[in-house]
Amino acid sequence: AVTVAPEDPIVPFDGETRIRIVQSRANEYYQLWREETALGEPVKGTGRDRLLPTGRLTGTTSLRLHITQPDATWPVEQWLPINVQVLPEADIPLAIVSSGAPGQPLEIELARSTVGVIYQLMHGEEQFGPAVDGTGQPLRLRSNPLDAAPEALTVRAQLADAPELAVTFSQPIVVEWLA
Repeated sequence: AVTVAPEDPIVPFDGETRIRIVQSRANEYYQLWREETALGEPVKGTGRDRLLPTGRLTGTTSLRLHITQPDATWPVEQWLPINVQVLPEADIPLAIVSSGAPGQPLEIELARSTVGVIYQLMHGEEQFGPAVDGTGQPLRLRSNPLDAAPEALTVRAQLADAPELAVTFSQPIVVEWLA
Protein backbone atom coordinates (compact mmCIF):
# COMPACT_ATOMS: atom_id res chain seq x y z
CA ALA A 1 0.00 0.00 0.00
CA VAL A 2 1.15 3.51 -0.82
CA THR A 3 1.31 6.04 2.02
CA VAL A 4 0.48 9.64 1.10
CA ALA A 5 -0.13 12.71 3.26
CA PRO A 6 -0.03 16.49 2.93
CA GLU A 7 2.98 18.18 4.50
CA ASP A 8 0.51 20.69 5.97
CA PRO A 9 -3.01 19.24 6.49
CA ILE A 10 -4.35 22.74 7.27
CA VAL A 11 -3.50 25.50 4.79
CA PRO A 12 -4.25 29.25 4.89
CA PHE A 13 -6.66 30.59 2.27
CA ASP A 14 -4.86 30.91 -1.09
CA GLY A 15 -1.94 28.93 0.37
CA GLU A 16 -0.37 25.76 -0.89
CA THR A 17 1.22 22.60 0.42
CA ARG A 18 2.92 19.55 -1.01
CA ILE A 19 1.71 15.96 -0.97
CA ARG A 20 4.32 13.50 0.28
CA ILE A 21 4.45 10.03 -1.27
CA VAL A 22 6.36 7.90 1.25
CA GLN A 23 8.93 5.61 -0.41
CA SER A 24 7.61 5.94 -3.94
CA ARG A 25 8.05 2.84 -6.06
CA ALA A 26 10.35 2.93 -9.10
CA ASN A 27 7.80 1.06 -11.25
CA GLU A 28 4.96 3.51 -10.53
CA TYR A 29 3.97 6.92 -11.86
CA TYR A 30 2.21 9.49 -9.67
CA GLN A 31 0.01 12.41 -10.66
CA LEU A 32 -1.94 14.76 -8.38
CA TRP A 33 -5.48 15.81 -9.36
CA ARG A 34 -7.80 18.51 -7.99
CA GLU A 35 -11.41 17.76 -8.91
CA GLU A 36 -11.14 16.85 -12.62
CA THR A 37 -7.91 18.74 -13.33
CA ALA A 38 -4.42 17.23 -13.37
CA LEU A 39 -1.86 19.25 -11.40
CA GLY A 40 1.26 18.74 -13.45
CA GLU A 41 2.57 15.77 -15.37
CA PRO A 42 2.93 12.22 -13.98
CA VAL A 43 6.24 11.72 -12.14
CA LYS A 44 8.11 8.44 -11.89
CA GLY A 45 8.77 6.90 -8.49
CA THR A 46 12.36 6.79 -7.25
CA GLY A 47 12.25 4.44 -4.26
CA ARG A 48 12.41 7.55 -2.06
CA ASP A 49 9.85 10.06 -0.87
CA ARG A 50 8.38 12.28 -3.61
CA LEU A 51 6.71 15.65 -3.10
CA LEU A 52 3.97 16.92 -5.42
CA PRO A 53 2.83 20.59 -5.14
CA THR A 54 -0.90 21.32 -4.77
CA GLY A 55 -0.80 24.83 -6.21
CA ARG A 56 -2.83 27.56 -4.52
CA LEU A 57 -5.90 26.38 -2.61
CA THR A 58 -8.90 28.62 -1.94
CA GLY A 59 -11.19 26.11 -0.31
CA THR A 60 -11.20 22.61 1.08
CA THR A 61 -10.82 20.61 -2.09
CA SER A 62 -10.98 17.01 -3.22
CA LEU A 63 -7.42 16.06 -4.08
CA ARG A 64 -6.62 12.64 -5.47
CA LEU A 65 -3.40 10.87 -6.27
CA HIS A 66 -3.48 8.84 -9.48
CA ILE A 67 -1.03 5.92 -9.41
CA THR A 68 -0.23 3.84 -12.48
CA GLN A 69 2.10 0.97 -13.31
CA PRO A 70 2.07 1.18 -17.11
CA ASP A 71 4.89 -1.35 -17.59
CA ALA A 72 3.23 -4.16 -15.59
CA THR A 73 1.97 -7.25 -17.43
CA TRP A 74 -1.52 -6.14 -16.43
CA PRO A 75 -1.53 -2.33 -16.17
CA VAL A 76 -2.45 -1.22 -12.65
CA GLU A 77 -4.32 1.98 -11.88
CA GLN A 78 -5.27 3.34 -8.45
CA TRP A 79 -6.80 6.56 -7.07
CA LEU A 80 -6.13 7.68 -3.48
CA PRO A 81 -8.12 10.53 -1.85
CA ILE A 82 -6.17 13.20 0.03
CA ASN A 83 -7.74 15.65 2.48
CA VAL A 84 -6.33 19.17 2.86
CA GLN A 85 -8.41 21.67 4.83
CA VAL A 86 -8.17 25.30 3.79
CA LEU A 87 -8.92 28.06 6.30
CA PRO A 88 -11.65 30.52 5.29
CA GLU A 89 -10.71 33.77 3.56
CA ALA A 90 -10.17 36.54 6.12
CA ASP A 91 -9.89 39.62 3.92
CA ILE A 92 -13.29 39.88 2.25
CA PRO A 93 -14.38 43.48 1.63
CA LEU A 94 -17.35 44.43 3.78
CA ALA A 95 -19.61 47.43 4.08
CA ILE A 96 -22.16 48.72 6.56
CA VAL A 97 -25.55 48.52 4.83
CA SER A 98 -27.77 49.72 7.65
CA SER A 99 -26.44 51.26 10.83
CA GLY A 100 -29.84 52.00 12.33
CA ALA A 101 -29.69 53.87 15.60
CA PRO A 102 -28.96 53.00 19.23
CA GLY A 103 -31.12 50.03 20.17
CA GLN A 104 -31.34 48.90 16.53
CA PRO A 105 -29.35 46.16 14.78
CA LEU A 106 -26.54 46.78 12.35
CA GLU A 107 -26.49 45.09 8.95
CA ILE A 108 -23.29 44.55 7.01
CA GLU A 109 -22.64 42.99 3.63
CA LEU A 110 -19.69 40.79 2.73
CA ALA A 111 -18.63 41.21 -0.89
CA ARG A 112 -18.48 37.41 -1.26
CA SER A 113 -18.91 34.26 0.77
CA THR A 114 -17.86 30.64 0.47
CA VAL A 115 -20.09 27.57 0.54
CA GLY A 116 -19.13 25.40 3.53
CA VAL A 117 -18.16 28.41 5.66
CA ILE A 118 -20.27 29.89 8.48
CA TYR A 119 -20.03 33.66 9.07
CA GLN A 120 -20.69 35.27 12.44
CA LEU A 121 -20.58 38.84 13.74
CA MET A 122 -18.55 38.98 16.95
CA HIS A 123 -18.27 41.51 19.77
CA GLY A 124 -15.01 40.60 21.42
CA GLU A 125 -15.26 36.85 22.03
CA GLU A 126 -19.08 36.79 22.02
CA GLN A 127 -21.37 35.99 19.11
CA PHE A 128 -23.32 39.12 18.25
CA GLY A 129 -26.18 38.12 15.95
CA PRO A 130 -27.19 34.98 14.08
CA ALA A 131 -24.63 32.90 12.19
CA VAL A 132 -25.15 32.68 8.41
CA ASP A 133 -24.06 29.94 6.01
CA GLY A 134 -21.95 31.01 3.03
CA THR A 135 -23.69 30.80 -0.35
CA GLY A 136 -20.89 31.58 -2.80
CA GLN A 137 -22.52 35.01 -3.27
CA PRO A 138 -22.46 38.33 -1.36
CA LEU A 139 -23.88 37.82 2.12
CA ARG A 140 -25.59 40.01 4.73
CA LEU A 141 -25.03 39.67 8.46
CA ARG A 142 -27.28 41.29 11.05
CA SER A 143 -26.14 42.15 14.57
CA ASN A 144 -27.97 42.09 17.85
CA PRO A 145 -29.35 45.55 18.75
CA LEU A 146 -26.51 47.98 19.46
CA ASP A 147 -26.47 49.76 22.80
CA ALA A 148 -24.25 52.71 22.00
CA ALA A 149 -21.58 53.94 19.63
CA PRO A 150 -18.78 53.41 18.96
CA GLU A 151 -19.18 49.66 18.87
CA ALA A 152 -16.30 47.63 17.41
CA LEU A 153 -17.35 44.35 15.84
CA THR A 154 -15.50 41.74 13.82
CA VAL A 155 -16.53 38.93 11.49
CA ARG A 156 -15.56 35.34 12.27
CA ALA A 157 -15.53 32.70 9.52
CA GLN A 158 -15.34 29.00 10.33
CA LEU A 159 -15.47 25.82 8.29
CA ALA A 160 -18.91 24.23 8.72
CA ASP A 161 -17.46 20.73 9.04
CA ALA A 162 -14.51 21.79 11.24
CA PRO A 163 -15.63 24.59 13.61
CA GLU A 164 -12.20 24.67 15.25
CA LEU A 165 -10.80 25.98 11.96
CA ALA A 166 -11.83 29.62 12.11
CA VAL A 167 -10.38 33.01 11.25
CA THR A 168 -11.31 36.54 12.29
CA PHE A 169 -11.43 39.16 9.56
CA SER A 170 -8.59 41.64 9.80
CA GLN A 171 -10.94 44.57 9.09
CA PRO A 172 -12.90 45.63 12.21
CA ILE A 173 -16.35 47.20 11.89
CA VAL A 174 -16.59 50.51 13.75
CA VAL A 175 -20.00 52.14 14.13
CA GLU A 176 -20.20 55.80 15.08
CA TRP A 177 -23.42 57.73 15.50
CA LEU A 178 -23.51 61.50 15.36
CA ALA A 179 -24.58 63.08 18.62
